[in-house]
Amino acid sequence: TRTLSKALTGRARVHYCVGRHDDALADLESAMVVATQEADSQALAEMLLEKATILDWKFQYKESAEAAARASALIANLNDEALVLKCDLATARSHFRAQDFPSSIAEFEATIVTAESLEDHTTHVISLALLGAALVAVDRLDEAQVCLDRMIDLSQRVGDRLHLAVAYANRMLVWMAR
Repeated sequence: TRTLSKALTGRARVHYCVGRHDDALADLESAMVVATQEADSQALAEMLLEKATILDWKFQYKESAEAAARASALIANLNDEALVLKCDLATARSHFRAQDFPSSIAEFEATIVTAESLEDHTTHVISLALLGAALVAVDRLDEAQVCLDRMIDLSQRVGDRLHLAVAYANRMLVWMAR
């Protein structure tokens, strides 16, 4: 059943990356049942963080924050720096969506430092993207520009075209705010 849980979680990731959010959530719900039956807190926490991302992409910010909070409660009992980092990103994203920009800015800055030390490129560039947008929201445009330039550089260095496109799109926010 652990194999089934992993397969469903993997399929959920593919589904939400191609915009099939409801299918992704259904897969995750099935996988979470298995993880709960097996008392696999780590797998369940990972699935809850995936669920939080999907719900965020569906603009269901309250539900996303709730999934992140559930994951956080599970992660508190684990010793997994990478999972803590992903949870910290989800929490920061929730604060950003709630327009609590001072909290989200501080949290994104912290996730950037940790992601850099853990060499987690994806968390690093997502944190930079959201930090850049948060800085624009509080009219710290020069800092936002530096942040997004850094994201562009990181994305170009590893050939990450998806996040490179996000950086360019977010950089337009800076230009429009000027």
